Amino acid sequence: MSEAQKVLVFSLDERPFGIPADKVVHVYPSVLPLLIPSAPESIPGVVDIHGQVMPLVDMRKKCGLPSRPIGLSDQLVQISLGNRNLALLVDQVDDIVEIENSEILDPESLIPGVGLVQGLLRHGQALGLLYRLETFFAAEFSFEPGA
Repeated sequence: MSEAQKVLVFSLDERPFGIPADKVVHVYPSVLPLLIPSAPESIPGVVDIHGQVMPLVDMRKKCGLPSRPIGLSDQLVQISLGNRNLALLVDQVDDIVEIENSEILDPESLIPGVGLVQGLLRHGQALGLLYRLETFFAAEFSFEPGA
């Protein structure tokens, strides 16, 4: 019997993307960030969510899509990676789905050297990327094992 994993599916420009649901702390409506001059383009600043200040990652920029102003319908996905919390700015959170590991396509078999991507997944009729979060954010952050 194949093992399954839960994946939070979100959209950017109506394209599906996925992250392991076990890394998700909570989903919030978007808030205006405190912009930090000379911050990396994909991390424009920080947000205060219920008294916890954390870096804001513009997932559009991080995924190579054009940035746009934060909208009322945008959402923040708070994730926990080791000792660090991040707020991911996404267009929309679509669903949490359980996907059999056998249904996740290995991207290395199609395009060698795509270590940021854990797999390719189907969501409805669309094909989406399932990210390996620690690797995906390794250029910007270091992660210590933690809570």
